[in-house]
Amino acid sequence: MSILDWLFPKFCTGCGFLGEYLCPRCVALLKTKSELCFYCEKFSPSGLTHPSCIKKGPIVGNLSLFQYTGLMTKIIHSHKYQLNQLLIDRFLSEAVQPQILRIKSFLPQTNPLLVPVPLDKERTKQRGFNQSLIICKYLSGLLGLQTQDIVLKIRKTCSQAGIKNRKSRKINIKGSFVMFDNKPIIGKDVVVVDDLVTTGATITEMARVLKKAGANRIYSFALARP
Repeated sequence: MSILDWLFPKFCTGCGFLGEYLCPRCVALLKTKSELCFYCEKFSPSGLTHPSCIKKGPIVGNLSLFQYTGLMTKIIHSHKYQLNQLLIDRFLSEAVQPQILRIKSFLPQTNPLLVPVPLDKERTKQRGFNQSLIICKYLSGLLGLQTQDIVLKIRKTCSQAGIKNRKSRKINIKGSFVMFDNKPIIGKDVVVVDDLVTTGATITEMARVLKKAGANRIYSFALARP
């Protein structure tokens, strides 16, 4: 154990075990999320949008790795609001990397571009990072895909987590994203990446902007969803 570990001991976010921010036992207890249609949230092979749901929006495929409950809730909150970067690093290597075959089977075989959901300037300054961009960069290294951080959030919105009504979430986020460079995505398949998807309003608005800018097929990837 290093001197830093003595001065700043690590405790598992799940069980309090000394030594790691996320112990192997708790990783094994994380509940995976089934492959579901983005819109109706019913089972669909490879997470593809059902033909009957495709008219609801531009998302053609969806993968959320884990259920947003229990420990997964703590992990995302600790990263976002307590700024625990070491925890998310541990989570990505110990919980996401073992899911690589599942992720590869979900992705189209067209070398899609990864596009993170952006934060507004104020939240980025407060946190010092964009959690979605961190996930994108990790997936880029894991899968050999390019990350294109080319969408801006031009106005501050109320936290989507504090808005329970689906319609209100849609209104809250509408018009908040713009492209600052659409050239890389023209005619390309795109995967919109976020840490958490709830009603899907944010991802849907991102997809609308990307589609208008010339993207081909648009997929959604998140670490967790309720």
